[in-house]
Amino acid sequence: SWEPETFKVLDSYLSKDKDYLDIGAWVGPTAIYGSFLSRKVIAIEPDPIAYKILQKNIFLNSIKNIDVLNKAASRLDQVFLQSSKFFGDSMTRVSEKNLGSNATETVGLDTLVSMGDFSLIKIDIEGHEFSLIKEYISVLNSYKIPLLLSVHSPFFANGDTLMEDLLNDLSKVKSILDENGEEVDRKNIPNSFGSYLFIW
Repeated sequence: SWEPETFKVLDSYLSKDKDYLDIGAWVGPTAIYGSFLSRKVIAIEPDPIAYKILQKNIFLNSIKNIDVLNKAASRLDQVFLQSSKFFGDSMTRVSEKNLGSNATETVGLDTLVSMGDFSLIKIDIEGHEFSLIKEYISVLNSYKIPLLLSVHSPFFANGDTLMEDLLNDLSKVKSILDENGEEVDRKNIPNSFGSYLFIW
């Protein structure tokens, strides 16, 4: 019953002859599900506690086709983690500002997309999506891999501007589908939490 619309997208876009890139894999619900539908899964999770639980869940399910990276997706060499209440709770956020602790290694989106032949990229990174998309829009436009993106603009005081910039960055996509799989006009996408499927 958890995020059924997400699993519908996985059902529709994953296939056994292609790979799946899960950025912000948390403890593994989408990565593990995707492993049964894909040739290979690359799962990215910077949260140290979620990463350990993800590894344990993969082991307990005897899954062999998931590669896990305990890194954050970013153009920078190092970013910083900030938990909402505690690490592992699915709300850990990445900050480019030096918070004095919880520094973590990174991997570029360009490197990630070169690691497989992906039929879908899922990005759910608690607000860091705005800078990540801007940094790598040329990569996304080049590879044209369908992108399931969770947006978190209400986390920011300038959320309206961030959403507007994000949609401008993704101006080359041919269609945008909402959580119900219905096509939406980019002009009508609100400043709110939600997931959208961007198709080139």
